[in-house]
Amino acid sequence: SFWTDNRKPEEPMDLRHYNAIGTLREALSLHANEAFDSLNKREQEICETMFKALIERGAENQGIRRPTKLATIAAIAGVNEDEVIRVVERFREPGRSLLMPPYGVRLESETVIDISHESLMRIWVRLKRWLDEEAKAAEMYLKLSEAAERYQEGKAGLWQMPDLQLALNWREENRPTLVWGQRYNPAYERTMVFLETSEKAYLTEQRNKELLQRRQVRRMRITVVVLAAAMLISIFFVVYARLQTREAEKNLDRAEQAEKDAQAQAELAKQEAENARIAEANAIRAQQQAEREKEAAQAAEARALEAQRQADLERLAAEAARADAEAASELARQREAQAIAAQQEADDNAKEAERLRLQALATSM
Repeated sequence: SFWTDNRKPEEPMDLRHYNAIGTLREALSLHANEAFDSLNKREQEICETMFKALIERGAENQGIRRPTKLATIAAIAGVNEDEVIRVVERFREPGRSLLMPPYGVRLESETVIDISHESLMRIWVRLKRWLDEEAKAAEMYLKLSEAAERYQEGKAGLWQMPDLQLALNWREENRPTLVWGQRYNPAYERTMVFLETSEKAYLTEQRNKELLQRRQVRRMRITVVVLAAAMLISIFFVVYARLQTREAEKNLDRAEQAEKDAQAQAELAKQEAENARIAEANAIRAQQQAEREKEAAQAAEARALEAQRQADLERLAAEAARADAEAASELARQREAQAIAAQQEADDNAKEAERLRLQALATSM
């Protein structure tokens, strides 16, 4: 066909045409890719599901054919039969005999679709990848089925991470159907319920963990706020205590200075009291001296009076005695004046001594 469509005038079929189609190593793969690339996106998805249903991995890890009814393929892909027929027709149209039955045979629900030859699984690269994907998907499904059976028997628990995540990824990527699952293990509903139950249990656990974490975060925030407030209060009290300590130290210094001043004042008061006592003693002595002098003056006055009387009595008797008497009287008056002055001085000294004594008492207080 390539030679017919691309030959030059009178050019014979040659190696150029043989190499252009990929030789025997790649010709079949390129031919199948042409059919696959001619499909739209939805038909390509149906094509992938269809070929995965038509192949399986054998005991020796080799792909083997698995003929399947058209209706079964449609059920596995989750589409109607007409969509599957359009895909099948692309791979068995004239010039392509990749699928059976051959072109021209009417396709119905019970028609068995099969790969024309197992060499397609060895040569078509895309189909080999699909075979590996199908084998892995079947392996995961069988593990899930076994786990679901053990869980139902009470011998195992629900799946946890990371196995659960792998199973969820498998479900998302392969979108298994009832018909597909029953081809490997008939307990499809139990298997999927087990997976859904595991997912719900995990989500519930995660929500509980998130709720617990939120509560812990809220509790931690409250604790942090309380600790911060306590720290601020502690800092305040520490600063206040330091200020009070400094103030107390200042007060202590002032008290010590005041005590020193009081001691000095007390010493001064003692000294002044001592001086007052000395002054008082001096005043007392001066008063006593003044009293003695007063008594002496009084005695002198008495004697002067006596002398005056005697002079009066004797005035007539002797002129000379009168002169003496007058002199004695004058002397007596002088002594009386001195006595009065001494008395006044003694009074002043007594008042001064009393003032000094009161001042000393006030200073001492």
